[in-house]
Amino acid sequence: MTKSSVFSMHMCSNTKTELGESKEKMEKTSKQLSTVTDKVSETGKTMQKASAALQASFGKVGDTEASDLMQAAKVRAGELEKAAKEASKVSDELKALDEKYAKVSKGDLDEFDAATKAKALIDDMDKATTNGQAQVKDLVPLVDASSPEELPKGASKQYYPTMYFVNKEFAKLPSTCGGKAVGEPLVGSMDDCSAVCDSQMGYCVGFSYFPNEKSGLCFLFEKLTSVTYYSGCKKGEMLLQKQRKLAGRRAAEDTKCMAKFASYDGTTLKPDPSGKCKQCLKKASEAKRCFE
Repeated sequence: MTKSSVFSMHMCSNTKTELGESKEKMEKTSKQLSTVTDKVSETGKTMQKASAALQASFGKVGDTEASDLMQAAKVRAGELEKAAKEASKVSDELKALDEKYAKVSKGDLDEFDAATKAKALIDDMDKATTNGQAQVKDLVPLVDASSPEELPKGASKQYYPTMYFVNKEFAKLPSTCGGKAVGEPLVGSMDDCSAVCDSQMGYCVGFSYFPNEKSGLCFLFEKLTSVTYYSGCKKGEMLLQKQRKLAGRRAAEDTKCMAKFASYDGTTLKPDPSGKCKQCLKKASEAKRCFE
C-alpha cells in the first residue's frame, strides 16, 4: 500500500567527462583484445597448416604415433580458431561503438537529448568493455598454452635425443615418439618446447618436435613409451642439409624425439622384454625409409 520512486540523477556537466573515460577504457580493452585475438588466430592457422601437412607426410610412411599427434594438433587448432572468431565478434562491437562515439561526442552534451544519447552510449561502452576484458582473460591462457612468449633461451641444451638413451649409434637420426601427453600441442622452436617442458616440473620428461617453415610443432610427454628412428633418412643427408639451409634451420632442430637429460642420466630407455624396467620404452622401431 506504498509507492516507491526509483531514479538515477546525473549532472549534465559531467556527461562529457564520463563519456571520455568510458571511451578511454573501451579503447584500451579493444587494443588488448585485438592483439591477443590476432595471436590466437595466427597460432591456430599455423598449427592447422603444419599438422595437416605433417600428418600426410608421416601417414605415408606408416608412423601412426606421429599421425595421432598431428590429429591432436588439428583438434587444438580448431579450438583456437573458434575462440578467435568468438572474440572477433566482441572486437567488431567495440569498433562499432567507437564509430558511434565519434558522432555522439560532437553533440551539445548540455542539451537533454544529446546527454541522454551520451548516457546510453556510456552504458553500452561499459558493457562492451566488460565483455572485451572477459574475452582477453579467456584468450591469454590459450596463448600461454599453445604459443608462449618471452621464454628463456638455451633450454634445449638440457635435452638429448631419446635414442641417446636407447642406442647412441642412432642418436643423430630423425626420430618421433609416442607416450602419455601432458599439456597442449605447441607452436614454437625446440628451445620453446624445452622451456615449457621445464615449466612442467615433475610432469614433463620429454617431447616430440617437428620443424615446419619458420616455426615448429611440439608435443610434451609425462611418460615416453615408444620411439621411431629413421635410418632411411641417413641416405638423404645431403638433401636434408640443403633443406635446412633453405629453411634457415639449425641441424639441431630436425625432427626429434627429445628426453630430459637429468631424468635419464646414467640410465637406459632401451625396451626391456622382462618388464622390470618401469621407465623403459615399450618399443623402439627402426624405419628404413624417410619421410618428406
